[in-house]
Amino acid sequence: MNKKERGSKITKIDDTEDLGIKSVAHFHSSQVILLFSLILLFGFTLFCSLLYIGSYYKARDEKNKNGEIVEINNGDGQVVINNNGKINKSINEEDINDNNSLTMESIVSIELNSKNNISVLYNVIYDITKNEFLDKLDNNTDDNVLVRFSYSYDKKAWIYVNNVVSTTDGTLKILFGNYFDIAGLKLTINAISNMQIDSHGKTPNKIYWRSETTFQNLNENIGKNYEAELKILYQDSV
Repeated sequence: MNKKERGSKITKIDDTEDLGIKSVAHFHSSQVILLFSLILLFGFTLFCSLLYIGSYYKARDEKNKNGEIVEINNGDGQVVINNNGKINKSINEEDINDNNSLTMESIVSIELNSKNNISVLYNVIYDITKNEFLDKLDNNTDDNVLVRFSYSYDKKAWIYVNNVVSTTDGTLKILFGNYFDIAGLKLTINAISNMQIDSHGKTPNKIYWRSETTFQNLNENIGKNYEAELKILYQDSV
């Protein structure tokens, strides 16, 4: 009896096309992820850039608003003046305290850099452009607005101006505590004229000048405005 053998038949499946489709799909998916990542990176970079630029312009505008830096170069050295001494104050109820007074401080500086032994002359002025505080008493430390001037080499030990100062209208007498009565005045005070700074030929020499503007009787002066500026003016090299 002849037996008829039945063999198993193997069917070969050609999945080349499916693999190609999967490869293309995977490639496109990777591209989408990469594109999305690049968009996120670009957005983050743009955000940081705009934030930095905004901070830069804000700082620059604030600097231009409140002060200025002046650099003067000549063959002997460099003078750097930092004028950041503006005051713009309007008294409000929140300013009132137990002393019924408020003091605002302004500091400017001048620095001389040179390898040679040179000197520079400069002036320090205090320019009052708005002053709504009326003069109550004639040259008295109890008046509505007082100011005093001092200088320092380290911003710690201060030496006060203790002599009569000239103004565009005349002179101001010194009062107790080295103060000047400036209530109701709108003028320029010459805190110091032809002051000299020396380089000594070794290290940079720097001097700070300070004004202390004191507003008194605050409860009687709510809403009053005051604007002034402490400023160093370069004169000449000697």
